[in-house]
Amino acid sequence: PNGHHYAITRCGRHTNRSNALDDLFDGLSFVINLHQQSKADPKETGKRFEKMFNKLKTGGGFIHIITEKETIEKAKPAIETFAKSINLLPLQPPQEKNFADIIALTDINGPVKSGECECFKIPGQSGFASQVTPATQYGLKLNGPEDVAAHWLSQILLWERIRTVGGAYGGFCSTEPVNGLLRFATYRDPTPELSSDVFDKCVEEACSIDFTEQEVEKAVMGTFSDYIRPKNPAAMAKDSFIRFLHAIEKEDRKEKILSLLTTDAASMKKALNNLSKLSKDN
Repeated sequence: PNGHHYAITRCGRHTNRSNALDDLFDGLSFVINLHQQSKADPKETGKRFEKMFNKLKTGGGFIHIITEKETIEKAKPAIETFAKSINLLPLQPPQEKNFADIIALTDINGPVKSGECECFKIPGQSGFASQVTPATQYGLKLNGPEDVAAHWLSQILLWERIRTVGGAYGGFCSTEPVNGLLRFATYRDPTPELSSDVFDKCVEEACSIDFTEQEVEKAVMGTFSDYIRPKNPAAMAKDSFIRFLHAIEKEDRKEKILSLLTTDAASMKKALNNLSKLSKDN
């Protein structure tokens, strides 16, 4: 059911260290490793995991909790007791790892260069396709309009070309602004090997469209709805933690939302042209 997640994670592993680690710990590399571990001696596996855990602990860590100030104060004794019980050390300086060495850990069928197509056969009548191309990074002017453009592509052209014409259950794209990426994916796709060309053609076609203000306004509201969608405390805490790790402040979020809400036909067209150019250049 989550094949599109594995396709996106796999496709993005060459873009940066963070995405390579995502594939290693939560992507196809992880799934393959699980299958390998299931065939190994449980005792030996346990010893390896214990060795890995002990080494991880030497790197230190911290406990991240989001709640009311009063609750934090009440929970401090329990947190300190827990930290001592697992011998949690302060964060240590990170060990430098070459990006190529991290990528090598995710190679399943041998090395694959960035930009090359990688295929995996699965026992089923449909598959999943993904493509990752550069986009504008968080905090830069076109980042907001590119979010709107990605929403429009998902709701209009990709829906028509991938789902209606191609027969897939779904086709969509989204930005990954922190890393400056545009991610495409299909869901339960009968012809995933053909979808990459469809992704590119949809962006090119969108560049030639003269959008009306009504079309842009609808896309803006659809994009903005993702920012105000109710979330449970766990999801809110996770989002806050991710923003903390990437040093995204409240003012940064305000500027991003303002950029999104002020997107007009001209800036949306400019965003699409920029996405098309970045894709062709890479």
